[in-house]
Amino acid sequence: MNTSEEYTLLVTGGGGFVGGRVVEMAHLTGFAKVKAGLRRWNTGARVARFGVDMQLCDVLNPEQLARNMAGMNAVVHCAIGDRHVIVKGTENVLDAAYKKDVKRFVHISTAEIYGNVSGDVDETFPYSSMNSSYADAKIEAEQLCWEYAKKGLGVTVLRPSIVYGPFGNLFLVKIAERLYTGALGDMKDTADGICNLIYIDDLVRCIFLSIINERAVGQAFNVNGPDKVTWNDYFVQLGRALNISKLNDLNRKETKAKSTALSLIKPAATYLGKHYGESILRMGRRLGVEGRVERIRSFLNTTPSMFELGLYSRKAYYSYKKAATILGYSPRYDLLTGTGLSVQWLLHEGYLQRFGVDSELEQDTVNLQ
Repeated sequence: MNTSEEYTLLVTGGGGFVGGRVVEMAHLTGFAKVKAGLRRWNTGARVARFGVDMQLCDVLNPEQLARNMAGMNAVVHCAIGDRHVIVKGTENVLDAAYKKDVKRFVHISTAEIYGNVSGDVDETFPYSSMNSSYADAKIEAEQLCWEYAKKGLGVTVLRPSIVYGPFGNLFLVKIAERLYTGALGDMKDTADGICNLIYIDDLVRCIFLSIINERAVGQAFNVNGPDKVTWNDYFVQLGRALNISKLNDLNRKETKAKSTALSLIKPAATYLGKHYGESILRMGRRLGVEGRVERIRSFLNTTPSMFELGLYSRKAYYSYKKAATILGYSPRYDLLTGTGLSVQWLLHEGYLQRFGVDSELEQDTVNLQ
């Protein structure tokens, strides 16, 4: 496959955070004739506004995969879920692509496959388990990719780090909400680990580069952003972009105590919420303690977990030198630009109102300076 060839591209997880943006950019830039593979129709609202081809394509359904793979010469596998979806789903997509003689297969993995490491980390580092079901499943999925690469499938594995930007729930929406509630703030040395931020559009550009470059076949690449910043740098800059006048100063002891409390009560609270959530809310309203119930729910939803605190202090930097050398990858979105664009999206989508921000203040939000 070369740059003059017309790409017919199937994106699994085409309604998700990463997959949705791959679909949008492939369509808007004319990079490919793109098909959004959806697990359910209701996940396609985002990409439907562009009139792209959308098809049901559950990665656990071999018949749907075979039907949608026909006529494709490239696949970007972005679908995510539990361990079964990640492992068996990846095997199914690989098998369908192999049987349909797809030329290029880009698998979106994660830098978490390296485990709890420190220092400069390149692609020569081995897999390392850290008892994370997500990371361990991603390791298994990568191993399946290499098995199919040996069979002749044109596989490339990308290992992005902390992906943020519009539609990003985990590292944008949740963190913005925590900054507003005071659960996160200026954490100083409690969050002095390297953040490894990459804006979503930089990741998508690297995906496209890996499709058009023959040298990418059979290779794995770290994908990172241009800035080497700490988690606390991110919290402070995102708070500035959100126009939060004063972030809470949080110390290590207090933050760890709250996260420890969360780890003790969350399993029971999750069970009660799942089975009796509406009943608890109704009882709270009748007893006049609705506000207390809401504060408990806010604590559960916004307090960082012990795993997250460990992530905030991890001193690993995932080098993208290999992607720069082989693919010509050069990230364009620095911390200032990325947070500014992200907050514009939060404002447009009404998240600030949901966080309880005064409507008069919203107009002054999106501080890009």
